[in-house]
Amino acid sequence: MRLLAALIAISALSQTANAEALVQAEAAIRVADADFDADRLALELGRLLDEPGRLDAMAAAARTLAHPDAAQLVAALVEEHARA
Repeated sequence: MRLLAALIAISALSQTANAEALVQAEAAIRVADADFDADRLALELGRLLDEPGRLDAMAAAARTLAHPDAAQLVAALVEEHARA
């Protein structure tokens, strides 16, 4: 499951800024669309699987960026503005 969060293919129309935040935090690997194919995927996954400590470090880095209460905060903002 961690692999899905650790490897991000960035398209020109995707949420590049969000992905970049993960890359900068060392929680993800950036692979541009032009470079992304089955061989590159296999290479990156192989590297990650060969370094379980790196996967753990990436998962920990991703957790530092998490906002587990984000849905509740957004709901509260919607309710607040709906009542205004």
